[in-house]
Amino acid sequence: MKILLLEDDPNRVEEFQRRVEEFSERNHVQCELVHVETAKDCIHKLETDKFKLVLLDHDLGGQVYVDTNNTNTGSEVARWMNKNPDKIKGVSIITHTFNPAGAKNIVALVPQCHYVPSIWNKDKFHKIIKAS
Repeated sequence: MKILLLEDDPNRVEEFQRRVEEFSERNHVQCELVHVETAKDCIHKLETDKFKLVLLDHDLGGQVYVDTNNTNTGSEVARWMNKNPDKIKGVSIITHTFNPAGAKNIVALVPQCHYVPSIWNKDKFHKIIKAS
């Protein structure tokens, strides 16, 4: 299972990597976490590859509470997804941002997206991956 992670915080990237590895070991499922740090790179990956699960942060580049109109945000990826629904058909999408305005904007643009505002506990994270 390929998972795309848009995240700029190295500590959170490590936590997601750890959760994915735990899930793989526990469920004997091969998972690959593909990590990108910019909206541009995320869109490029979505244009050129297939993923089962996409995890979107909103605020990137070390900034916090970034305006949803900024082009280097999860909102920019959501705008692209909204215009390219065929590219995300059958893909589970979760925004894990702590920015409530950003999360609201992403979910409005991509109705299949779920908002989970943190790195979840191990069991909840595994349940979400398994459902993907």
